[in-house]
Amino acid sequence: MTRLRFAFAWVSLAVATFLAANAVHAQPPPAAGAPTAETAAPGSELQEVTVSASAISIAGYEAPTPVNTVGLQQLESDARPDLGDELRSLPTFSGSPSAENSDTSNLVSAGTTGEDLLNLRNLGINRTLVLFDGQRVVDSNIAGGVDVSLIPQTLVERVDTVTGGASAVWGSDAVAGVVNFIINKNFNGVQVNLEDSNNWQSDHEQYKAELTAGTSFADGAGHIEVAGNYWDIPNPFWTSETQGWASQRLVSNPACSNYVGESATCPAGQPAWLHANNVGLASETAGGVITGPLPGYTGVFPLTNIAFGPGAQEYLFNPGNVTEGFFSNGGTLNDDKGYLNLSGEPVKNETAFALLSWKFSDALSASLQLNYGTTSLTNNSYSADQPGGNGVEVFSGNPFIPSALQAQMTALGIPGFLLGTSNENNVPGGGSSFAQQASTVSIAVNQTRRTLERGVFTLDGTIGSKWTWNAYFMHGQSHMYEAPINNAYYPNLLAAEDVVTVTPAMNAANPSLAVGSPTCAMNVNPALLPGGANGAVAQAANPLGTATAGCQPLNVMGVGAASQGAINYINSVARAGGDFQSMTLFESVAAAKIQGELPIGLPAGPIAAAAGVVYRSEAGITINCGFNCTDVLFNIGNFASFGPASYNIKEENAEVNIPVLKNQGVQSLSLDLAARNSEYSTSGSVQTYKFGVLSQLNDWVRFRGSYSYDIRAPDLIELFSNALAISADITNPRTGVENTAYTISEGNRNLLPEDAETRTFGLVLTPVQNLNLSMDWYFILIEGAINEGFPTQTVISQCEAGVSAFCEGIEWGKYPTGCIGPTINSCPGLPLGAVITEPLNSDHESISGLDFNGDYRFPFGAGALDFNSTMNYIFEQRYASVGFNCDEANAISYDEASYCPNSTSGVPKFRGTVSGTYSQGGWLGTLDTRMIGATHLVNNWTNGVNVDDNDIPFYWYFDARLSYKLSNGITVYGAVDNIADKYPPVIAMTPNAISDFEAPYRDDIYDGFGRVWRLGLRAKF
Repeated sequence: MTRLRFAFAWVSLAVATFLAANAVHAQPPPAAGAPTAETAAPGSELQEVTVSASAISIAGYEAPTPVNTVGLQQLESDARPDLGDELRSLPTFSGSPSAENSDTSNLVSAGTTGEDLLNLRNLGINRTLVLFDGQRVVDSNIAGGVDVSLIPQTLVERVDTVTGGASAVWGSDAVAGVVNFIINKNFNGVQVNLEDSNNWQSDHEQYKAELTAGTSFADGAGHIEVAGNYWDIPNPFWTSETQGWASQRLVSNPACSNYVGESATCPAGQPAWLHANNVGLASETAGGVITGPLPGYTGVFPLTNIAFGPGAQEYLFNPGNVTEGFFSNGGTLNDDKGYLNLSGEPVKNETAFALLSWKFSDALSASLQLNYGTTSLTNNSYSADQPGGNGVEVFSGNPFIPSALQAQMTALGIPGFLLGTSNENNVPGGGSSFAQQASTVSIAVNQTRRTLERGVFTLDGTIGSKWTWNAYFMHGQSHMYEAPINNAYYPNLLAAEDVVTVTPAMNAANPSLAVGSPTCAMNVNPALLPGGANGAVAQAANPLGTATAGCQPLNVMGVGAASQGAINYINSVARAGGDFQSMTLFESVAAAKIQGELPIGLPAGPIAAAAGVVYRSEAGITINCGFNCTDVLFNIGNFASFGPASYNIKEENAEVNIPVLKNQGVQSLSLDLAARNSEYSTSGSVQTYKFGVLSQLNDWVRFRGSYSYDIRAPDLIELFSNALAISADITNPRTGVENTAYTISEGNRNLLPEDAETRTFGLVLTPVQNLNLSMDWYFILIEGAINEGFPTQTVISQCEAGVSAFCEGIEWGKYPTGCIGPTINSCPGLPLGAVITEPLNSDHESISGLDFNGDYRFPFGAGALDFNSTMNYIFEQRYASVGFNCDEANAISYDEASYCPNSTSGVPKFRGTVSGTYSQGGWLGTLDTRMIGATHLVNNWTNGVNVDDNDIPFYWYFDARLSYKLSNGITVYGAVDNIADKYPPVIAMTPNAISDFEAPYRDDIYDGFGRVWRLGLRAKF
């Protein structure tokens, strides 16, 4: 089908050109030397402008695809520390992660922590193509996406966002659109920019310094410019610092019963879920809580809910209303976890840029561009929880058991108990700094450094007066290194928790152990099994691996009870550099294009054309800490190795713009046709194309529309991810009996590119001078969307249902040399060996909506007023996978995943901005209104049935900017975002959400820091 589409596209190009040629011979040519409105005068040089939606960049040419532009005046007026923040404020960007929201702040293993990413249309970061001056930038992660904070931003003079499919013009990944950072290549002089920022509570300070310099030399033949940027956010911003924070969650209604997932049996008029404040955890505390007897004990057990505070002081823990065995409210407040959430990471960012260009003649010039960027940051993740039935086994005789409790256990013959602990020992409330958290038993504190190095050599030339050409070679590499500096190594944790008292016999065997002192059981006899004579941790039989030497006993009972020696021992492997990942990605691009006006044309004007070829290679490798990582021995940070792996792409593309009519019924009518052939070394050839029409109907109405076929090629990790095997007890679907098998997650080298179709239709209205209005409808459909991997049970149930593609993920017998067949009954007589989950081209996604843009400028008093508005409304965003077809637009809780599994986080249907700017002399002032439409927690929930309140109200934010430019080139400026100091609405969730510990906010949609001010000085000499 794709080859037929491609053939049709090229036939269309040929037919259009043929008709144009015949038409030009049928009409008398225009008089020689008579310039038209859209062409340069004969003999003059061809003028170029950048049109991010097209490969054609000829003055007067306009593309039929909408392009939203943020210009230099707005960039300087808004004065945001990061260009990513500027774009995320636009309605077309939603759910975009950054270091300054909680999307990736608590992530470690994925390697995406602190990345500044762009998500256009909420279709995913790897479907948004990011360009730097029209050229590709190497991804910052093997899962795709460009960290825009690493792109030198000081010389960016505007940012174009192509809000529609553009693969025929730019290649893979341009499914949702393109973000193109356009730089100033002719900067002269020196400019300094200094900026300070903070929120009103003074707990989110930021500093920025920029230096830009440029000059021409050799009588203008040469030009050089350099720029540097320094951006520092020194302190973390904890979610608990958010105004109104009260440990909010959705809890079960005590009046209801029979809770199963999201449903329950409730009396009439009673909702299943209730909003509640001061919600904590039900079966663990920082100092430990007894949750029950040891497995197998059947005697009287009166110790449940005895908890331990500072100094091992006993108190009775009241769990109150327990939700799904996880949340607790109405009893003893235990909200330590809430204080671990990060909304803003401490980040230090530095970028450097250099451009050297030389004009050899009017027909040839060359340039060399060098980019460098580095980001250093610290974040955290969660502690090694041991809740409820998975709690610590504490045996009678453990020397840390308080004496009164030990006497009670001895009198009742209780052999021990299970202790639920968060292992946040020594830092009550989770800690307010990374230094405090890194002194705990197991709160993971992680350090990351990410760099970008990129060089581009470009040649530009002209051929006659009508044609230009461009060729460039780009090589870039990004590197990321991260290492948890505090991370529990499970074998050491389990060994340290198993404590005995040294007896004279033990001392005789090992004189270094003092009689009566506590010690690890493994120090006495490493061969003892759990639950044996002293409850020792087995070494040879321990499925989690072998503990290291020098075990120090851990007191798990009491806040502040853990010794520094035990903490050091538990985290010793990570602190010695035994847990890390080092990721390096490489990208090389060689490209050439030519563009100009064909010697044939129509009476309406000349035909513009562009053609190009591209060779691109992508490669990556991830090195991890080896055995410790791959065997999942750490609390977090069990990094998977990757590669080395690579693939390459060869591409040819062409585009023509045909002016069909001019002043014949309509003022103008033109067609834009583009096609591209891409040959992937992994999946073969794929063709993309685009048809566009643009018509100026009269002086104030313009029509535009387009249809495009686009692709997103599988990224490195989807193709080449190494197999990660985890042993688990899985029920054999043929026998109904559990047996030990493997769950395997790995890449799929047979993946094909995702197919996408984009349709747009729009009107541009200019009813009066200086008033421009546009409305564009869009529809994007993605077929064969890549699912990252189905759950084990889904693979089994779909194979049982007769879907042979899923049966290929079930291996019978011994992995990895077992038997695979097309049905659930294949390979008879063999036990279940493994269930393999790999990415598949199995899903479908679509989104439709309406974009509105308007601007109006008119004189006012002694100055001028500018009004600007941009809005987006989503009609629906559907996601279809195995067994699901749902609309995820307008539902923003992480509980939405229970309704729409595997989908992206939802966003409100409506977002918009309206701004007014007044300028007079050196003064420039702006008032902005940002609007976020009313939305829901979960789309299929009903108020009063599923939840007490499923509604999130309409949100307004008001911002102000003011600047004054002095006559000596110095500008002072200030900005205030969120003048009303509004904090984000509560997005409470149940324990069934994607993550039990997510903060109850969506700070990727709403402002997370309250009122924020910025003051700066910009001087140009």
